[in-house]
Amino acid sequence: MFTRRWVMTAAAASVMAAGAASGAMAMDLPDLEGRTITVVTENAYPPLQFLDPSTGEQIGWEYDAMEEIGKRLNATIEYQNISWDAMIQAVSDGQYDVGMTGITIREDRMEKVDFSDKYMTSQMFMLVRGDEERFADAPSFAAFEDGLVGAQPGTTPFYVAVYDMLDGDEANPRIKLFETFGASVQALRTGDVDVVLTDGTAGEGYVKASDGALKLVGEPLGTEDFGFIFPKGSDLVEPINAAIASMEADGTLDALNTKWFLEYSLGQTNAIASASVIVTSDEKPLANPMTALPPEPSQDAPDDDFPWWLLALAVIGVGLAILIATNDLYTQVFRTVSRGVQITVFVTLVGFAMASILGLLLALMALSNSLVLRQIARFYVEVIRGIPIIVLLFYIAFVGAPALVWLINGVTWPLQQLGWIEPLLVRDISLLWRAILALMIGYSAFIAEVFRAGILAVDKGQIEAAEALGLSPFQRFRFVVFPQAIRTILPPLGNDFVAMVKDSSLVSVLGVADITQPIRSSPTST
Repeated sequence: MFTRRWVMTAAAASVMAAGAASGAMAMDLPDLEGRTITVVTENAYPPLQFLDPSTGEQIGWEYDAMEEIGKRLNATIEYQNISWDAMIQAVSDGQYDVGMTGITIREDRMEKVDFSDKYMTSQMFMLVRGDEERFADAPSFAAFEDGLVGAQPGTTPFYVAVYDMLDGDEANPRIKLFETFGASVQALRTGDVDVVLTDGTAGEGYVKASDGALKLVGEPLGTEDFGFIFPKGSDLVEPINAAIASMEADGTLDALNTKWFLEYSLGQTNAIASASVIVTSDEKPLANPMTALPPEPSQDAPDDDFPWWLLALAVIGVGLAILIATNDLYTQVFRTVSRGVQITVFVTLVGFAMASILGLLLALMALSNSLVLRQIARFYVEVIRGIPIIVLLFYIAFVGAPALVWLINGVTWPLQQLGWIEPLLVRDISLLWRAILALMIGYSAFIAEVFRAGILAVDKGQIEAAEALGLSPFQRFRFVVFPQAIRTILPPLGNDFVAMVKDSSLVSVLGVADITQPIRSSPTST
């Protein structure tokens, strides 16, 4: 019923616009001469954009529309992924040419980015479990004091929940915040929240995929227009607007509506989303734990203690290998996850190596005879050690990188004027390396203390003996201090390495496709 009403509304709008757009049909669209357009999306908003459940391919209404726009404008489209909370800022900074994820056209967002003309109009609905009987609309939900609503911070559903359903308090504890829309839907299915607000287009997609587990209730809570976003002053706004107008005039948008809202089935699986951690307003910031030296092993432990845990891991590994080899679904999941594992391993190894080098340098500065160097090292360690890794990620990615680009362009400005080099763009510093830089800075403070403690643990008498033998400071460190210190350093250094493997999952908030990216995108593959 809702789908029919939505399509009729869209069709009527298209008919009304056809006359106005007939002139545009006769005009040639701009020719971008093969220009590459980088489009960023989230893959968490079916049927607009999501992952195909059988192939893992990125598909959806917006992908089809953007490909058609590329054909009409003679442009090449390249896609990148990023989480919603970082998307608008990344596009605003010029890291991407276009952003698409069912973005509502709002005046406050226009202060940071430019919008295209609307390509779709939708209304907000309440998505609930299929057996929900405690409330049936916004007023009854507001009266149901134990009811919880899930939303992404800063989105239209969030503000509608705050001001149209609840009491206008954005810190209301009845609102549970999630990083992705798919995660909030999974929380709805599992009972962690009782309602999720969504536009009717995505809501219908989830209802179809749920096989009765979800339903839409209540009257529309508002109307919203969707548009693509661009960096301020982008020269792509007018060409893409012209393409949208031509697609509306010749019925292409209507055809896409029919394909994705009437004909397409999201798949046979009932699982809409992978579970996600709920972030509440009173959650403490994430910070790395202080590393500590492990206790000495017990002397009473038998020498022939068989490593049964290793045998258990081997059995589990063989079982998983058989399951992956014999099940097509697990084979696809393994292929998808393995690509993310490669990124996770790369980020961890490179980040840890760089952090170890910087940490050793800081430790030597802290132990030097120079008061200035000691104070610099102490200041760095005390400040950086207290900053959560995720804060470093965002500041280095969206503040530090643009500042560095500005500085480099300022220094090389004369060469740019001579035409010898091109200005550096923010996007030239990839988000992957920004993430590695953030992990390096964050962990170097902890590793510096590990190195310092290990060096101080070496008997001073041996250092004095080496000095008496005429060894230079470098030789004393190379042949006497470091070989003994490394025995003390390795165990806590291993702890820091394991901690970095875990914290590497945070890089996904910048759109780095690490091992968690398939999980973040999997909500849409059902």
